[in-house]
Order: sequence, then C-alpha cells, then structure tokens
Amino acid sequence: MENIVNKVAGNFHIAPGISFQQNHMHFHDVKQMPLDEFDTKHFFDVFSFGDPYPNQFNPLEQKSLQMEPPTSSKIEATKNLNQNLINFEFLNINSHDNSASKAVSYSYFLKIVPTTYEYLDGRVINNTYQYSVTKSAKVVSGANTQSLPGVFISYELGPIMIKFIEKSKSFSHFLTSICAIIGGLFTIAGMLDGFTFRYYNMYKKYQINKLT
Repeated sequence: MENIVNKVAGNFHIAPGISFQQNHMHFHDVKQMPLDEFDTKHFFDVFSFGDPYPNQFNPLEQKSLQMEPPTSSKIEATKNLNQNLINFEFLNINSHDNSASKAVSYSYFLKIVPTTYEYLDGRVINNTYQYSVTKSAKVVSGANTQSLPGVFISYELGPIMIKFIEKSKSFSHFLTSICAIIGGLFTIAGMLDGFTFRYYNMYKKYQINKLT
C-alpha cells in the first residue's frame, strides 16, 4: 500500500471502528467492538519515503528487522512470514496466554531526514529520505477508553539534509595502496627472516654446547 503524506510534521494510523470528525478532531467509534479480542500484531514488508537508492536502510521493514542482532533490539522478527510479527517483549505481553488481551496500541515516532544521492554518472536522486524510529506500545482493555488499539505513526522532518556522492578512486590512490601492501609484505618478511636467523644461531650453539 502506497500513501502520499505532506512534507510537514504529521501522523497517520490504522485502527478499528468507524471514523468521524467532530470539532476538528478525529475519532473512532468502537463501542460495539470487543476490543480485548482485536489482534493488532503486524509487520511492515516495505516502509520507506521517496525513491529508493543503493544500500538504503529502512529500520521498520521486515528485512531490516531480520538483520538486527537480538541483543541490540527490543523487537524480534522470525523468518517465518506467519510468525514475523513485531513482538514487544519488554511489555511482558504473553502471546501464549489466551486470557491476555491481543489489543495493543503500537506507536511509532519517526524522524525523517531529506537525502540526496548522486551516482557516478551524474544522475541525482532528490526525492528520497532516511528515517530513525522510536517505538512504544500499550495494552488496551475494554474498560480503557483513553486508548485505541491499532498502529499509530507520527513523523517530522529534520532540519538537515544528507548527501551521498559516488566517487571513483584515482590512479594515484591505487598506486599508494599497492606501495603500502608491498611495504607491509617486506616488513613481515624481514621479521620472519630475523626470527629464523636468531633461532638458527641458537640451535647451532646448542649443538656445540655453547648455548648461554
């Protein structure tokens, strides 16, 4: 699903119930819905802003979650599509407990940074963005009328811009690298030669019983 959002701070959400406007505010009518049984587990297959560029990293996407080490993240994504659901374990939500409420309000706060990518051949991608994300979640019970189960995403654009430029290495840089490699090989060879010569002399002295 592709949505168009304004280039200013804003928000959008996916939530149950009939939506309506009242006094310039957005509401959802969920009075007739059993919120405790509403399952809001989810994952993002693609979540990006603007045009793609090489080596782009979108932290909310399913493939990005699989690359994150479990020790550095509070969410865990499995390789099985049916089980690849964002799991906020730090909330102690027991998914195996049938009595536990599946209705959770997931909130994402995104900081979006405009980005420009310039290829080696001069092509430029201007309409693209990076983002960082902060996540939180809260269990919603039937008696809790202050929260609504669903997925809520708020975003704002950063005041800076990042520019990536592809550049080819010069021939002089290539020669410098070759010289550094050759110099390192000579240094290692000299160390090995000195060690071998010293060990050989010690061995000779040992044979003639003159080892000191």
